[in-house]
Amino acid sequence: MRVIVSHEGMDFDSLAGMAAARKLYGDGIMLSLGKKRDNVALFLKMHYKYFTIEKFSRFKDLNEITEIIMVDTRRHQRLGRFSDFLVKTPARVVIYDHHPGGDIQGDEAWVDSTGAVTTLLVEKLLEKDIFIAPVEAALFLLGIYEDTGALTYSTTTDRDVAVVAELMRRGARPENILAFLNREFNPLQQRLQEMLMESMESFTINGLPLHIATADLAEIVGGISDILQRIHVREDLQTSFAVVGMGRKTHMVGKTSGNDLNMNEIMAFFGGGGHIKAASATLLNITVEEAKKRLLSLLEQKAVPGVRAYDIMSRPVFTLGENEKLGEVIEKIVYSHYRTVPVEDENGEIVGLVSKEKIMEMRRKEQLHIPIKGIMDKRVLFLDQNTPADQVRETFFKENVSLIIVKEGDKMVGVITPSDVVHYLHAR
Repeated sequence: MRVIVSHEGMDFDSLAGMAAARKLYGDGIMLSLGKKRDNVALFLKMHYKYFTIEKFSRFKDLNEITEIIMVDTRRHQRLGRFSDFLVKTPARVVIYDHHPGGDIQGDEAWVDSTGAVTTLLVEKLLEKDIFIAPVEAALFLLGIYEDTGALTYSTTTDRDVAVVAELMRRGARPENILAFLNREFNPLQQRLQEMLMESMESFTINGLPLHIATADLAEIVGGISDILQRIHVREDLQTSFAVVGMGRKTHMVGKTSGNDLNMNEIMAFFGGGGHIKAASATLLNITVEEAKKRLLSLLEQKAVPGVRAYDIMSRPVFTLGENEKLGEVIEKIVYSHYRTVPVEDENGEIVGLVSKEKIMEMRRKEQLHIPIKGIMDKRVLFLDQNTPADQVRETFFKENVSLIIVKEGDKMVGVITPSDVVHYLHAR
């Protein structure tokens, strides 16, 4: 007998991956481990004729299992009570996963860095020219959209996009599935979101901005990752964590929009795992405060910026004096490749910015007697040379500036332009 399993807290990528695996192998009993996410439970309730799931807790034929297809995980910690059975059973284990790392080897493993595990399995269905019905294509699209943020997350690959295109050719329609991805939170989840928002603390560790929210609950509330994701996006955070206690268990979830922290590596330290950008862990018999303390201690070691402002800035810096007349700087500015130039006072302090466009406009008006300080913009933004590059990028987005001055202590060592940031983004 073949069974198909995934991790606890079944999401759409794991459900879709299981359904694709069953179709690929021709048969198999899909088992759910623990509680499903609310939106997944709703989908299965509406599509019970097409996708049948049995609960592992009620499954009686364990001795009959000869093969296990494991989807979207290869970590014991994510399997709950099924992990104990897995250790004892002689059944053959085949793994399909897209997460980095794991402590389950399997007899056969198909692991690759796609945005969704569903992509790996649908690719095989397409290779074998196995028919995909429109309702199946819709579920597969849900799986890929959920784990790639509708193809917007940085973990999205060209393979995910190609599979989405094929699924749409087979009848999947984004407008028919978005309702399952954008479900409103239930009252308990709404309350947890409020608690996390109220408890959110900001930290700067080794130059990296971090936010940690905590909550201690008397009841079990699902969807912590979804709740943190909503807060993360709404508050425009770079890196955020939620540490939530529920009885004997403390759940930890982390998300990042930058490239300076590996969330999978962070959560692996606590026995969990996930993606580079988002991961989670469950700790037993550890209080929320103790878990938070351990997390902060770990971040002191792991939060080390890779690319910094110093690495992407332009230098040497071309400057103008605030008392120079426009007529005196025309020759300098015409041949400068900078569109915006820092302005310094008599002491060498940067006191403003002036655009080449503004100077050339004044030239056309023949107002060359005006000093630079008469037309300069006095709003100047400074960043330390050790500022993480992703924070530099976010600063451009938030502040809407055309130039950032990079300093080492009180000394200007370079400038960063929007084109420097674009070059950094495309050179990664």
